[in-house]
Amino acid sequence: MRRLLGRYQVVVLAYHSFSNDLNYLDMAIPAPLFLSQVRALRKAFNVQTLSDFLASYDQATDIKEDYAVITVDDGYSDNLQPLMEAAEKYGAPSTVYLTTDCIDLRQPSAAMWLMLAIHYATAESIMLPKIGIGPTWIRTQTEKDCAIQDIDRILKSLPAGEQRAVIDSLLDQSGSATLVRKLAQTVMLDWNQVRLMHEAGIEFGAHTLTHPVLAELCPHALRHEIEGSIQRVKDMIGVEVVPFAYTYGDHVSVSERAIEMCEISGASAAVMLTDGRFSSNDRFAIPRTMITRDRSVTPWGSFSRAMWACEMEGLVDLIRRVSAVVQHTFRRAVSCMLAVTSLFENIYLIHALSGGTV
Repeated sequence: MRRLLGRYQVVVLAYHSFSNDLNYLDMAIPAPLFLSQVRALRKAFNVQTLSDFLASYDQATDIKEDYAVITVDDGYSDNLQPLMEAAEKYGAPSTVYLTTDCIDLRQPSAAMWLMLAIHYATAESIMLPKIGIGPTWIRTQTEKDCAIQDIDRILKSLPAGEQRAVIDSLLDQSGSATLVRKLAQTVMLDWNQVRLMHEAGIEFGAHTLTHPVLAELCPHALRHEIEGSIQRVKDMIGVEVVPFAYTYGDHVSVSERAIEMCEISGASAAVMLTDGRFSSNDRFAIPRTMITRDRSVTPWGSFSRAMWACEMEGLVDLIRRVSAVVQHTFRRAVSCMLAVTSLFENIYLIHALSGGTV
């Protein structure tokens, strides 16, 4: 119906990891589910890398088809098989943003360290008093998920040295420090894998050196993180066009200074993690939709083309917004009713204490 009216759209999707069980902070979906999404996308959209799409957009006087851009942040090793299959089997190349120091050092970012430590812990509880985390149960999946969310909110804003100290303390308490340290060495892609993927048509961009919150950095450190990661990707793959992805990607974590720095640091474009649709005026603040498992799965767990199509059209977002308004209105109504009830109770109490009768 939309196309019959001559309206076409661009959707930019954001992923992180393709894992069946290591799914915390909404960072992972199973690889088979991702490939189901890709197959459906490929039938309805022209799927291109970010740079290829921007080149097509610049050359066209008017868009006459729908475009989809698949982006993946961080550079985890579980990206290799599904992204290669998507590119080679389904003709759906992606754009992968690398946290380059993590690739060089074979060590993940603090968030992945946190997830590994909690997920594989054999201890029943942990505590991190230096960052205000008291005794916390980590026995069940739900408890692990809550603990990771609570710790991550604090951890991501700490300097690198303090992050490392928190992770070390967590590993010491986990009961699985040796296993986790061994697994951590294989979590990230290596440069040989990156080059192999690049040969298959997958684009690579930069995602800072160490994955800090950019809004909290001084100008010198900000430039070092952005320029350093862009140059590293250029050097290791032999490309000149390198897009950039802001870490965390929301308006709180990404300052205007970070966007300005990105524009002058050699990046070809830059992506956020905020809601919205592509606009040619926002080459250095392109919005993306974060894809979580619930975006395309029925309540009984199977992939739904219909649900996925509704997500791509933004219809489910509309329902979510309406639902949020209804919930907010309901909460306000309940609050008003409670306030009125409390008022009448106080009036009754005052009346009774003053010797009156009901």
